[in-house]
Amino acid sequence: VTYDFSTDIARYDNRGKIINGDNTLTSIIGIYYLKNDLFHFKDSVRIVNSDYIMTADTMDYNTESETAIFTGPSELTGDSLYLYCERGWYDTKKNITSIWKNALIDNRQQVVKGDSLYYEDETGFGECFGNLSITDTTDNLIVTGNYAWYYKQPERFMVTERAMFIQVSDGDSLFLHADTLRAITVSDTSGTGYRLMSAYYKCKIFSDDLQAKCDSLAYSF
Repeated sequence: VTYDFSTDIARYDNRGKIINGDNTLTSIIGIYYLKNDLFHFKDSVRIVNSDYIMTADTMDYNTESETAIFTGPSELTGDSLYLYCERGWYDTKKNITSIWKNALIDNRQQVVKGDSLYYEDETGFGECFGNLSITDTTDNLIVTGNYAWYYKQPERFMVTERAMFIQVSDGDSLFLHADTLRAITVSDTSGTGYRLMSAYYKCKIFSDDLQAKCDSLAYSF
């Protein structure tokens, strides 16, 4: 490690390790701007935490706020969350992330893609902006649009701006278009969860054996 006392800048060029609280970060190249509490890491960047592992090509890390800023292909893998992006930031203290450019979040129940994604792991709240899709791998459902908000528990979402719902089937998938789609998962008296969905306005339904249109509709799974 070399340290410039006149500028308060430290750097290494051949692998280094930084331990900050619960986070252990390694990279090939690292520069620390002491006055700004800011690290700049390059090449094989990796953060290991008890809850997740984060990898990136280039990353800035603020030791005061414990926030990582991504530049280039980046991944975060945890027990209940997988994240990919090529631009964005992640607050490791509050478990809040904002990502864009080929952004993807997989919470092990749904896969969310969009031009820009925001997600709070503690509350399970997320927002999606532009060319979004929410894929429910359990029930083979896909919802698309240009804006959405989402909560993980109890699961509920709202999608608008060219909203479309797709019920995927090998024989005959069903497509539902509407201005706005809303859904919530509720539990019956036996504790079994099921989804309620509403669509409005200008609803249109298409499948091989069914076409329909109406002002609004509600559907129970």
